[in-house]
Amino acid sequence: MNEDSIKIISDVLTGSHFRTIRIGGKYHTVFAPWTETLARAAGHLFGLIVPEERHGIETMMLIPEHAKKIAAFIAVLVVGNVKRWGIIERLKFKRAYRYAIRTTEEEKKEAFRQCLILINGSDFFEYASWGAELSQQLAKAKQEL
Repeated sequence: MNEDSIKIISDVLTGSHFRTIRIGGKYHTVFAPWTETLARAAGHLFGLIVPEERHGIETMMLIPEHAKKIAAFIAVLVVGNVKRWGIIERLKFKRAYRYAIRTTEEEKKEAFRQCLILINGSDFFEYASWGAELSQQLAKAKQEL
């Protein structure tokens, strides 16, 4: 178990887990969203049409109407976890939305992918398995003493 894995597990457990995404040539830090932020972001994805025969981010990006919805989803997550959605947050949202709309398709796909990974917790489970491995190694070391 290396130091990076331990730090990642610590970040997940303390709520400082994040992803860095690039939209419009600028880098933004997106933290794991609270329930309110997740609901706000998910509202922008309402009505996304995913063809039944193919799934995935590439398929969703093929439909032009999805670009605005995905850009809004990303922009909400860039604004992040706030207690109140006020004027300042709306201005931050508009700025992030403009970046997300103007970005390249590849940047948008990667930003969307990183946001989904952060939300669905797939990396958390990977880190949790590393944590289990660490605890097993510690238990073995303790038994050997």
